Amino acid sequence: MLRKDYIMRLIEQLGVAMERILALKRDNQASEALKEIEQACEKYLGLDPRVIGAASGEALLTLMSMGGKFDPRRAVLLGELLKEEGELYEMESMADRSYWGYTRSLWLFLESVNQDPALRTPENIQDIRFLLARLGRYELSPELKSRLFTYYEWNGEFGKAEDVLFDLLDRDRHTWAPKGKAFYERLSALSDDELGRGGLPREELKQGIGEISEE
Repeated sequence: MLRKDYIMRLIEQLGVAMERILALKRDNQASEALKEIEQACEKYLGLDPRVIGAASGEALLTLMSMGGKFDPRRAVLLGELLKEEGELYEMESMADRSYWGYTRSLWLFLESVNQDPALRTPENIQDIRFLLARLGRYELSPELKSRLFTYYEWNGEFGKAEDVLFDLLDRDRHTWAPKGKAFYERLSALSDDELGRGGLPREELKQGIGEISEE
């Protein structure tokens, strides 16, 4: 109960900070908004902005682990701040820093929604789609694509999950062939309508099964 109350207070406090950040962004005060993000990280999440600024996506997952256990709700809050950071740097035409904010935000969002079904809200899914659109011209790391594969499957985007799967197979067939076979087994149990809505009609599913079975 105490943990739940803490999270609710944190969400409320960060909501106020986010309003200030968005207002500054609307007024084209990017530098001031970025300062607000740094202050919010330190004040509400207890994180050193310098550490956050230097940490990779994987390192952020470690930072979001309290007592060795990943905290998806806290991670989503940081993901929101880093998404805003990416947008602000994009406004300033600072592509490298914008990419850095967006990609680490995506790490946090994907890990969080994959681990906690309660976080699979329309708002979080919309944020993930926004981030993917912004990062569309970049090549994502295999580790991030692995999380994207999981996300696409539970979100019913089977065609996109298959696309990611075959990219991962090209990189590491030994690791991903068994995972791919398990993926197709799960999908084989679905109806034709479900598969069609997910962008992977049964005929294409059969083709995929045949391709992954080839040694």
